[in-house]
Amino acid sequence: DSDRRRQDTTKTTTGPFKVVYGQALVSGPIVFVGTSGTDNQDLYYAIALASHEAEITDVHFDDVVIENDDIGGGAATGGAGGAGSTTFGPKGGSTIVTINKHVGSSTQASDSMLTSTFTGWTPAHQGKSIAYIVTKWSLTADSRETFDQYTPNNIKALVKGKRVYDPRLEVSAGGTAGASPNNASYIAWSDNPALCLADYLMDDEVGLGVASTSIDWAAIIT
Repeated sequence: DSDRRRQDTTKTTTGPFKVVYGQALVSGPIVFVGTSGTDNQDLYYAIALASHEAEITDVHFDDVVIENDDIGGGAATGGAGGAGSTTFGPKGGSTIVTINKHVGSSTQASDSMLTSTFTGWTPAHQGKSIAYIVTKWSLTADSRETFDQYTPNNIKALVKGKRVYDPRLEVSAGGTAGASPNNASYIAWSDNPALCLADYLMDDEVGLGVASTSIDWAAIIT
């Protein structure tokens, strides 16, 4: 049930932070929705996925998968759904789905697709340290058949989660395990449960805030 719940697209103003370790298929709260274009043919959603920087790959509309390579040609920032997505690919030469990906950096820019379309989404809406996606659906004569058959309830994405400190990298560089847990040179994505546990112990925002000196790094390395 917990797996299912984390894949549900929700409407809430009090959604909890979601922390992703390793890799997981997740959705989250809709933080913006709007329509524009002729007869409001374009529908936009912004959906928060994780409360930290993360890599976003495949996107799922319910159980239909749009693979990473078919979203903006595999660009980290996403883009138009390509022809390889047989379900949501271009119809009649027109793009029917665009997916912008925001990885959650502390300096990321606001979504250009939203800022250029809506006055309510400004350059100040950066979503700092929030990994999220923005989808644009275009309902046209060419795409109507697709949307008559597929009306997704859940928009979710495969997320490679939080980057974590790896003491082995520091030891390999000639340092002492646990001495520099905030050094970017020793931080990388991992699905190793020992490294993820150590990160959760040290995290002072959503974890336990344990000092790195209190962790048995030899045991973590083992």
